[in-house]
Amino acid sequence: IKGIKVFLMYPTKALANDQLQRILEILYYINKNRPNKISVGIYHGDVEEKLYYRIPLPIRCVNCSQRLTISSNGIVKCEKCSTQYSYIFVDREKIIENLPDLLIVTPDIINYILLHDSDRHVLIGKKQCDEYYARLEIIVLDELHLFSSLFGGNVAKLLKRIEKAVKAYDNVNTVNKGKKIMYIGASATIRNPKGFGEEFFGTKDIEIIRTTDEDYDYTKTIRKVTVFISPRAWRMIDTVGYLIIEILRSNFNFKTLVFVNTLPGCDMLLSNIRRRLSALSEQTTLLNKIDGHNSQLSNQERAEKEEKFNKGEINTLIATSTLEVGVDIPRIDCLILYSMPYSFNSYIQRIGRAGRKEEAIIINVLNPLDPIDIYYYRNAPLIVKNPDSYLEFLPFPRDNQKIFLKHIISSIFDASNIYCPEKYYECIIETINGSNDMLCNRIREYVKELWSISNHEFNEYMKEVRDIIRRTNSPREAVDKITKIYKLRDLRKVENTINVWLLEYTQSTYQRASYHLRKKHGLTNRDIKMLRNIMRR
Repeated sequence: IKGIKVFLMYPTKALANDQLQRILEILYYINKNRPNKISVGIYHGDVEEKLYYRIPLPIRCVNCSQRLTISSNGIVKCEKCSTQYSYIFVDREKIIENLPDLLIVTPDIINYILLHDSDRHVLIGKKQCDEYYARLEIIVLDELHLFSSLFGGNVAKLLKRIEKAVKAYDNVNTVNKGKKIMYIGASATIRNPKGFGEEFFGTKDIEIIRTTDEDYDYTKTIRKVTVFISPRAWRMIDTVGYLIIEILRSNFNFKTLVFVNTLPGCDMLLSNIRRRLSALSEQTTLLNKIDGHNSQLSNQERAEKEEKFNKGEINTLIATSTLEVGVDIPRIDCLILYSMPYSFNSYIQRIGRAGRKEEAIIINVLNPLDPIDIYYYRNAPLIVKNPDSYLEFLPFPRDNQKIFLKHIISSIFDASNIYCPEKYYECIIETINGSNDMLCNRIREYVKELWSISNHEFNEYMKEVRDIIRRTNSPREAVDKITKIYKLRDLRKVENTINVWLLEYTQSTYQRASYHLRKKHGLTNRDIKMLRNIMRR
């Protein structure tokens, strides 16, 4: 039956690209003897950009490991062995026409489609004809620990909006009409999976499945040697610089990845090494073997460096968090951490890049003057022996009213796209302004049912939005301004600052103030006590 059954949702485009390769390998063997092949598509801006700039696709042939290309008729194929993958869709138009069984997405693109693109609502259940359609049944969220803080709060609300939109598109031709969507979250670095899951998914009906010894293949063991050093005689930057140069000079085929916490730190280390290499006799050869990878580079430049690193044309790559997750690096012989990241969960992600298929060494270079690095140095044996005990509790803004208001407004946009796309801008403005038009009432009921709010609460939330509308000249201008002010397209921000005023409270009035601040700004009692202590100083 035609239709998307599963969303595979990843927090970053790079991670989505990386996982497409794994899914391709699985489907290749599953579909070998199947007449009705299981299809998968990947839908986000990065793939479109790769096609536009003719950057190699992030997938390789299962038979010969050659990068795959798209033929003139839109089919993914391998130019080397002529294998065709007709069940893989990387072109947006092809995905809309064929609707694969599985769709790899990022939250950002689904949020944009819900808000502004009614034509693409076919991805979430809008019917193109009278045929029977499958319904979205499962949403898988990989690397669930990355859905924390404000981003996680936004995505949690987005999931409710997706479910409501899917329900709104249910009709007599929908298979499994009215069935609830199942959510699956996967992560290796969550300290409290049940508690976090209950807050993120908004339900107590959470089942935790942990890996056991039976899930691992112990026939082949891979050794990873971990070293902690805290240089005092030399500066950290010189220590790491000399270390990398010696690795380059001793073995041209030794692949080294260096993680640096900041962009200036990445540039300084790369400059330090290049300056030292320029004094060596073999400078030309060695200088070509080292490069940097950071967010200042374009997607095309990063893709080219990753490809060269995988092929061995570059042996040493100095990177910020851009390579922490989601980039396919089959082999890393040496991983160097230039100071510790600010989160232990990030540390686990970084060291997990090495030693996946072959033996590797992990060198942690720690700053003797940095409190975080000192802590890692003193607890090194315990960290290596039992890293799970150091995993952090993930922050989640459960009661943040800024996020709540943002998604109330977003759901008005969603409903206007669903019920009246031809009068999209007018419907949004009239609904916010309280028009008694039948269509506007229907949109308001959609929003109130979704967020379990009364008509009075809806009007209270809309007060400040109406003020914005009054200062505009047309519905389109008003919608654009609301989108910009509330950052509706950006799931990683609410606004730049949240102002909180604290007064000197007595103990009795403090409890009431505590509840008020918690409800309004999503602060905890611990946050409020800390702010009060700061005031006293």
